[in-house]
Amino acid sequence: MTPDAIRWLLRSGRWQRVHHGVYANHVGRLDWPAGVSAALLYCGDGAVASYGTAARLHGLLDQDPHGIEVLIPANRRVTRPSQIGPGAQITRGGQIARGTQITVVTCADVARRTAPSRWPSRTTVEDTVLDGRVRHEGEGVFRDRTRDNDTTISGKVTLRFGWADVDAQACEVAQDVGLLLSSRGWRGGLKRCGPGCRLRTGSR
Repeated sequence: MTPDAIRWLLRSGRWQRVHHGVYANHVGRLDWPAGVSAALLYCGDGAVASYGTAARLHGLLDQDPHGIEVLIPANRRVTRPSQIGPGAQITRGGQIARGTQITVVTCADVARRTAPSRWPSRTTVEDTVLDGRVRHEGEGVFRDRTRDNDTTISGKVTLRFGWADVDAQACEVAQDVGLLLSSRGWRGGLKRCGPGCRLRTGSR
């Protein structure tokens, strides 16, 4: 499609500009998923929804977040806010913006963190869940509380670990999981991960 054709569609009211170079083929308010798609298209190749945005896309949050959070490769940049279309603003560091707030964060390993074959593109479930901001802010707090209460009532047990636990205290996390499984009848045993393993002696 030629630039003149796009300009005609915009002037005639058939299309609307969402961001510079990104258009909706209808007028009126965009729903939240369409806003996420538009933000990713604007941010370019390799951009993925992250944090609360990815959590909502994965079904980990019950409500649409107020803003949109995007990861882009570390070697890429987005246009300054003054060049972005009406209704959205690219911000850094969570500044308040009119319309839909789009927060862009650079990341050296976006490709590794991207869920395969999903649109809108998003971080993997594992990366999303391990990010503490997803599970312990806003709607996530309420959903966690409801899920934990329902789990306890049903007789099940919840163990909760954050990224720092899994990253820096993997042996202790394995120990906790092993002890829980043993209390539920598991007869297996934990294996030490190496000479510096911190599993307590005598643990299953």
